[in-house]
Amino acid sequence: MSVLGKSGVMARMKLCVLAVAATLVTSAAAYAGPKVCASHDVVVQRLHDAFNESVALTGKTQSNYVVQVFASKSYKTWTLTVSKAGGPTCLLASGKGENGMRQRLALL
Repeated sequence: MSVLGKSGVMARMKLCVLAVAATLVTSAAAYAGPKVCASHDVVVQRLHDAFNESVALTGKTQSNYVVQVFASKSYKTWTLTVSKAGGPTCLLASGKGENGMRQRLALL
């Protein structure tokens, strides 16, 4: 076990995920590819119905974007979303298991 303990490791992991998500948000504006977006309520319902995912982490960027990580209770699947007040919620990334998230973070 880490010197930080389980709660310290989880806190650092959350900060890391949110920092990476903030980086993705700032670069997302430059990305011209297709976006998968809908109202926040629709995204929440579809992720729950299709993958049994719910919000695991929420953060806010300096640009006032809300970044959320949805995950199934068993963490078999996860989805990273971004939204701005009054705007749609867009999917940025998704994967299976913790290793999938680590691989995507390593690409940044």
